[in-house]
Amino acid sequence: MAIYDCDKFNTLCNEKDVELKAALTEKRNLEMRLPKLSSQGSKKTTPKELVDANNQVFDKIHEELKARCMLRTAEETKKEAFE
Repeated sequence: MAIYDCDKFNTLCNEKDVELKAALTEKRNLEMRLPKLSSQGSKKTTPKELVDANNQVFDKIHEELKARCMLRTAEETKKEAFE
Protein backbone atom coordinates (compact mmCIF):
# COMPACT_ATOMS: atom_id res chain seq x y z
CA MET A 1 0.00 0.00 0.00
CA ALA A 2 2.87 2.40 0.80
CA ILE A 3 4.43 1.78 -2.62
CA TYR A 4 1.09 2.56 -4.30
CA ASP A 5 0.77 5.81 -2.32
CA CYS A 6 4.35 6.72 -3.17
CA ASP A 7 3.77 6.05 -6.89
CA LYS A 8 0.53 8.01 -6.81
CA PHE A 9 2.30 10.88 -5.06
CA ASN A 10 5.14 10.83 -7.63
CA THR A 11 2.60 10.86 -10.47
CA LEU A 12 0.78 13.83 -8.94
CA CYS A 13 4.09 15.65 -8.42
CA ASN A 14 5.10 15.02 -12.02
CA GLU A 15 1.73 16.29 -13.29
CA LYS A 16 2.01 19.41 -11.17
CA ASP A 17 5.60 19.89 -12.32
CA VAL A 18 4.48 19.77 -15.97
CA GLU A 19 1.66 22.25 -15.24
CA LEU A 20 4.08 24.53 -13.39
CA LYS A 21 6.58 24.46 -16.24
CA ALA A 22 3.80 25.29 -18.72
CA ALA A 23 2.64 28.17 -16.52
CA LEU A 24 6.20 29.49 -16.19
CA THR A 25 6.68 29.31 -19.95
CA GLU A 26 3.43 31.22 -20.48
CA LYS A 27 4.53 33.77 -17.87
CA ARG A 28 7.86 34.31 -19.63
CA ASN A 29 6.09 34.71 -22.98
CA LEU A 30 3.74 37.30 -21.49
CA GLU A 31 6.63 39.13 -19.83
CA MET A 32 8.46 39.30 -23.17
CA ARG A 33 5.34 40.68 -24.88
CA LEU A 34 4.59 43.20 -22.14
CA PRO A 35 7.18 45.86 -23.12
CA LYS A 36 5.97 45.74 -26.72
CA LEU A 37 2.35 46.11 -25.65
CA SER A 38 3.23 48.88 -23.21
CA SER A 39 5.07 50.87 -25.85
CA GLN A 40 2.18 50.40 -28.28
CA GLY A 41 -0.26 51.44 -25.59
CA SER A 42 1.73 54.55 -24.76
CA LYS A 43 1.82 55.49 -28.44
CA LYS A 44 -1.95 55.25 -28.54
CA THR A 45 -2.44 57.28 -25.38
CA THR A 46 0.18 59.91 -26.17
CA PRO A 47 -1.97 61.89 -28.63
CA LYS A 48 -4.88 61.80 -26.19
CA GLU A 49 -2.60 62.96 -23.39
CA LEU A 50 -1.31 65.76 -25.61
CA VAL A 51 -4.85 66.83 -26.46
CA ASP A 52 -5.77 66.82 -22.77
CA ALA A 53 -2.67 68.84 -21.90
CA ASN A 54 -3.39 71.31 -24.70
CA ASN A 55 -6.98 71.66 -23.52
CA GLN A 56 -5.80 72.37 -20.00
CA VAL A 57 -3.39 75.04 -21.25
CA PHE A 58 -6.12 76.51 -23.46
CA ASP A 59 -8.57 76.63 -20.54
CA LYS A 60 -5.97 78.28 -18.32
CA ILE A 61 -5.19 80.93 -20.97
CA HIS A 62 -8.91 81.47 -21.57
CA GLU A 63 -9.54 82.01 -17.85
CA GLU A 64 -6.58 84.40 -17.65
CA LEU A 65 -7.92 86.40 -20.62
CA LYS A 66 -11.34 86.62 -18.99
CA ALA A 67 -9.73 87.82 -15.76
CA ARG A 68 -7.69 90.44 -17.64
CA CYS A 69 -10.80 91.67 -19.46
CA MET A 70 -12.63 91.98 -16.15
CA LEU A 71 -9.67 93.81 -14.61
CA ARG A 72 -9.43 96.17 -17.57
CA THR A 73 -13.17 96.87 -17.41
CA ALA A 74 -12.89 97.53 -13.68
CA GLU A 75 -9.93 99.89 -14.22
CA GLU A 76 -11.79 101.78 -16.96
CA THR A 77 -14.88 102.05 -14.76
CA LYS A 78 -12.70 103.32 -11.92
CA LYS A 79 -11.09 105.95 -14.20
CA GLU A 80 -14.49 107.13 -15.44
CA ALA A 81 -15.73 107.43 -11.87
CA PHE A 82 -12.83 109.74 -10.93
CA GLU A 83 -13.07 111.94 -14.04
